[in-house]
Amino acid sequence: MSRTAILIGLLVLAAGACGDDGGSVDIDAGTDAPRIDAPIDAAIDAPGARRCGATGTGTVNGTVMGAAITPVMRAYQVTTPGQGTAIVIDETGAGCTPATTGEHLALLLCAVPTVRTYPVVGEQAFACPSTNSFGLVEQNGGSDFAESTGGTMSVADVSGGCTAGTFTINYMNEQLTGTFDAYVCP
Repeated sequence: MSRTAILIGLLVLAAGACGDDGGSVDIDAGTDAPRIDAPIDAAIDAPGARRCGATGTGTVNGTVMGAAITPVMRAYQVTTPGQGTAIVIDETGAGCTPATTGEHLALLLCAVPTVRTYPVVGEQAFACPSTNSFGLVEQNGGSDFAESTGGTMSVADVSGGCTAGTFTINYMNEQLTGTFDAYVCP
């Protein structure tokens, strides 16, 4: 499946499904992968009750082609069943939809993340199903700006409605490093 198809599916879900009005999570049979079709514990989903807060947090160090993703204002995770998951680290906006201005980093995965280290690959090598990830810098509402060429993304914790980890992503002769504690969108 192409990166574009995953992004389109994620953006459609994000446009209609995110907010602070409750949500859902379930466990797929035989996996620890959260789903979006069963209630989340109300105590976890209350605004500000999650470890990562109501918008998530993160850091991005470095620049790509002169663009910096700073200051980070939010980090969130959106999943489209059967399409993939994106962890987005954004310098503007709130909620679970892409900002219409500025830059953001989208870490794309084929499935809901689990605690592990994922290789970051280039666009041509990113295909689902796999355990690879892909790092895409976008700007001004979703225009592709820079595509990863390598690196790693390590997920350290998936709990309490948040996904936390670190990344080192290569872009030709440049590199972004940082952290995320992403709010898992309902």
